[in-house]
Amino acid sequence: MRTELLLVILGGLSIIHLHIINILFGNSEIVFKVFSHLLIVTIGVMTGFELPALIEIYHQSKSYAENKILGFSYTGAFLGTLAFAFWFYPKIGLMSTSFIVGILNIITCLLLLSRRKTLEMNREIKFQPAFIYYFLLLFIMLIFIFHSGEIESFFMVQYVSS
Repeated sequence: MRTELLLVILGGLSIIHLHIINILFGNSEIVFKVFSHLLIVTIGVMTGFELPALIEIYHQSKSYAENKILGFSYTGAFLGTLAFAFWFYPKIGLMSTSFIVGILNIITCLLLLSRRKTLEMNREIKFQPAFIYYFLLLFIMLIFIFHSGEIESFFMVQYVSS
């Protein structure tokens, strides 16, 4: 579940990270490219870490889970790419889309935690603090979505003034 948390922080807030790096390093093209590519690789690797966790959780209740999980993963990636290119980016913008992706990761994590909780009913469960952290992060991301216009305007003012 830490993977999901890091995906929210890195992926969901990636646009903010890129704006901050650009401001801190004075619009240095090399620093921006290196950081953005590192961010892409890190998010890709962390997304790969999700699959074994999903397979393990699904495998506890059903057999032959690998094919179904991989199929859902590839289908979701394809549909997400189309939705981003044709709807999210043109309609609501890059900043809001980034926050929505973060919220989807939080919801996925909450579903995984609740699924794991139901599978481990007989054992003592130590996930209650995690639920609180994820709901807090969900609340923060929702605030970011509602204020994404102001956040984007803030960074635009920073670019214009530098």
